[in-house]
Amino acid sequence: MHHSRIALVALATLAAVAPCLLGACSPRVVSGPGAAEGQASQPGASDQATAGQKTAWPTVSDASPGDSSSGTWPRDSAPIQAAVEAALAGHSGSAYVAYESVDGSTTGFSLGGEERVPSASMIKTVVMATLLQEAQDGRISLADGTILRGQDRVAGSGVVQGMRAGTWLSYGQLAAYMIGQSDNMATNLLIDALGMDAVNEECQRLGLADTSLRRKMMDTVAAASGRENYTSASDQARLLLMVARGELVSPEASERALGWLEDQADTRGLAQGLPDGVAFAHKTGSLDGVRHDGGIVLGDHPYVLVVMTTGMDQGQADALMARVSTAVWEAVREP
Repeated sequence: MHHSRIALVALATLAAVAPCLLGACSPRVVSGPGAAEGQASQPGASDQATAGQKTAWPTVSDASPGDSSSGTWPRDSAPIQAAVEAALAGHSGSAYVAYESVDGSTTGFSLGGEERVPSASMIKTVVMATLLQEAQDGRISLADGTILRGQDRVAGSGVVQGMRAGTWLSYGQLAAYMIGQSDNMATNLLIDALGMDAVNEECQRLGLADTSLRRKMMDTVAAASGRENYTSASDQARLLLMVARGELVSPEASERALGWLEDQADTRGLAQGLPDGVAFAHKTGSLDGVRHDGGIVLGDHPYVLVVMTTGMDQGQADALMARVSTAVWEAVREP
């Protein structure tokens, strides 16, 4: 298993048990960017047909306040929020932010996080979640797949559109391309296999009230008629937090999702604001005037950060997200 994932599990375990050890709770059992629906189009996304090493992922229960050697548990996130607000000061357009602590060491917050915005390629995270749930329930297998057809090709980001008609790809491979390369054709093939209704039902089941899939990728006719895909920073943070805590479908499914997200090819935006070598499992999205990024920052005190922007060009949005990312990274580490 990737060392960053081992560290994430260990920290989540510590977060779950520390308040109880200190008498603060009762014992519990815990478990390329652009305007084309995506980003980079570099080959290299891959998937393992079988699940990787099994890990006993703990979930982090609602942390109860209590004294600890490092202060109050959880620590108030007000300083982190203040740092984000300072980073956002003076920007053009609109920005929406959601923050969550994976290990429960700080409280979460949002700044306009419940605002519904066009999702761009971040809708692909809920397609991923639906695929994993359907596989868990036995209605589909990641080892099954489909044959590529010429009529399924769509433009925009991705590498599948460049593959020869007649090529067979597993659903697991398509999911890896969908997340890592933001592949539009792979996404549409998965929507065909799952059904749009199943994706929207999974959004409801997961409590993603602001998220809906209403059209396929690059469906300009549907978009022109007003059928758009929507999500919010808070919804994406909720989903990513489930992945980070091993609570999305199952620990094994969460581990797989984390691997796909870690293979993200688009390293602009939030990733630019992190120090070299910091593991970041995330998904980005872009449309004209829309740029989003959200993911899980791994390591000490792991956290989820989602920033969604509208009304900016991509360069402005990426620079703003990088500033926010740096501000959060530094504030989380303040004593």
